[in-house]
Amino acid sequence: MKWIAIPGGHSPAVPPVTNGQYGTSGTTTNAYLQGWSRGYVEFVWNPHTRTLIPWASSDGLNWKAGASIDKTSVWTTYFRDYDSMNPGTDPAYHDSCSFIMGNFQEGPGGSLLTTGGFDCNGPGRCLGAFDSWTEGGTTWTSQDGLTWVDEALPSGIDGGVVSGGASGFVALGANGSKAAVLTSPDGRIWTAGALPPAALAAGATARNPVSFSAGFVLPGEVPVTTGNGSQGCTGGETMQYKSALWWSADGKAWTLESLPGAKPNDAFHAMVQIVRIDDHTIVAGLFGSTAEWMSSDGKTWTAIQSGPIVFKAYGQSGNVVAGNNRGLVMNGGPCTFDDKLTLVALKQSGDLPWKGMQYGLGPTGLLATVDGNRFWIGVPTAG
Repeated sequence: MKWIAIPGGHSPAVPPVTNGQYGTSGTTTNAYLQGWSRGYVEFVWNPHTRTLIPWASSDGLNWKAGASIDKTSVWTTYFRDYDSMNPGTDPAYHDSCSFIMGNFQEGPGGSLLTTGGFDCNGPGRCLGAFDSWTEGGTTWTSQDGLTWVDEALPSGIDGGVVSGGASGFVALGANGSKAAVLTSPDGRIWTAGALPPAALAAGATARNPVSFSAGFVLPGEVPVTTGNGSQGCTGGETMQYKSALWWSADGKAWTLESLPGAKPNDAFHAMVQIVRIDDHTIVAGLFGSTAEWMSSDGKTWTAIQSGPIVFKAYGQSGNVVAGNNRGLVMNGGPCTFDDKLTLVALKQSGDLPWKGMQYGLGPTGLLATVDGNRFWIGVPTAG
């Protein structure tokens, strides 16, 4: 991968972080970079005007601003309550709100779904107190990265864990009073499916499903009983859990698949989660284990020894930079899988970017930035 520093003036103008913005430890930024199959999107937040502007580029060099993302009624109420605690017109409080980028997913035909919220550092709800005011869960969809529409997701769906892929968007939600898997072609119109019966059994768990080109995969755990069946102080049945992966082409009919070599364990260590690397590759891992499995169809799983990838990424955005045809694992630098399913670091040359980056994987390459004001692009090279 050859890195090229993009000259100044070829990026959106990003307002600087102001004193009082939440999390000013060096990690706060007013720009959030994302990549997709048609280019790159950067969300630019102005803390003074409290406006959120999306910028889009097909190559990471030429950018166009979209329409300001509308403030929802939730935002209006949130800022009204926050400002009511603001001592006068002190800009240190008015400008202290930071936009926090959440989930960003791409579905069929380039349809996009994203979530976001706010953190404000200022006067608390109790007189004389200071705390963090947080609002999240707002979801938008777009077809071009420039125009975003506020969406009200169906009951039970958390927009922060919606997964997107060529098969559509998928998430856990509810169909009436019953838990269900819901799917959508565009993030706007949702169809309720069903959970596998075993996932609804007592003691079973179903976790956030993943979408990719081969369909949907639902991870979870099902209870199993071991022991000699007798009761007493020295013997008896012990409840353990088996990792479960269900595959579906449509989110309605499910088949149970298995991870080769995975043994029953306690509920904590049987916990399985899936990370989407690209639209043709997903990786499953068990909590507290370096054993992981890769699949391209959701039904056949092959053990790999490159981990931990999944639970290293758990709760840490940015470890996996998912792409359309090829995703990257950021393990100290960009890494990819070779023909032996081993994770290997890509050789890097050129003007390497600074550390502490945001990354967006798009059609031109791996776009990188610290604060949205300066970009580097890593272009794939042979050899």
